Amino acid sequence: MSSELNHILEKAGKGNGLLPEEAVEIFDHASLPEWERVFQTACQLTRRNFGKELIFFAPLYFSNRCVNDCRYCGFRRSNLEIARRVLSEEEFFSEAQSLWDAGHRTVLLIAGEHPHDASAARIASYVGQLRERGLSFFVMLEIAPLPIRDYELLRRAGVKQVLLFQETYDRSVYEQVHDGPKRNYEWRRGAMARALQGGIKRVGLGALLGLGDYREDFLELLRHAWQLRNSCGVFPSTLSFPRLRPAFGVTDFNPPHPVSDDTLRKMMAVTRLALPFTGIVLTTRESPELRDYFLSREIGVTHVSAGSSTQPGGYSLYKEEPEGQFSMLDSRPLAAVAKQVEEMGYTPAF
Repeated sequence: MSSELNHILEKAGKGNGLLPEEAVEIFDHASLPEWERVFQTACQLTRRNFGKELIFFAPLYFSNRCVNDCRYCGFRRSNLEIARRVLSEEEFFSEAQSLWDAGHRTVLLIAGEHPHDASAARIASYVGQLRERGLSFFVMLEIAPLPIRDYELLRRAGVKQVLLFQETYDRSVYEQVHDGPKRNYEWRRGAMARALQGGIKRVGLGALLGLGDYREDFLELLRHAWQLRNSCGVFPSTLSFPRLRPAFGVTDFNPPHPVSDDTLRKMMAVTRLALPFTGIVLTTRESPELRDYFLSREIGVTHVSAGSSTQPGGYSLYKEEPEGQFSMLDSRPLAAVAKQVEEMGYTPAF
């Protein structure tokens, strides 16, 4: 082991975090025994900072209309094989009630990017509907980038956390796979800083693995986290590492840089070393076996989705339609996943 790598791992073990370049140094030079040290350190930091609590959430898609034509996405505007839907307040309430009855208490509102169907005003109305009907969810949001004034409106309405993924930090790849307003790289990258400036206290970053070179995307994702720390005073509350999945009606796109299970595991572990107090999200994009394995190793995961649907109305209105934004591998209901993690020693948190 080089003295530099040993210094980095010792620093990580103290819980002081790592600079982005130090984190990538592990990817570039760690041997197999050193990776075992990385995994052990990640486990220790996770237990120290998060205990054995695991936060559950579910996505609630309220619109799949989109003005963009992202090559990998089932909601892209050129996909004529899906039924386009925007939930009314009553339909939205039906979906929310289904999630509440299943045991969920944290919900992630998601929509295709559309200036009217996914406007801040519409979302504020939805969130108000939840409050009026006694569904006191912790509300997270993942929609198109917004100006500061709209984030202020959403904060007043009751949105607690906003997520937005850059998809890939490789500008050339970003331009190749996106068409429409989303092609504005800088507007998207600056969104979570604007959310913090608008009073949203918790934000989440992520990269869609498979689009760009994972090493470069990982490095830039950590740099993005540090930019938020330096400009707004806080690190992101969560980081997500979704891998590209097939989507209904999308047959002309394959991930140019697929990421293996082993690489994903390493990425999550190094993230725990680099950002010891940031939550790490693991979704139903991954298989039950892989999710259970990652959780059993305690490499850093703190948030999981369960019992998910990726289409508007998927919980109570259109359960049988396979027309989501992407396909999922883990279709287990919330109760089954919660029982499984309890058997692993976790305390489910809703």
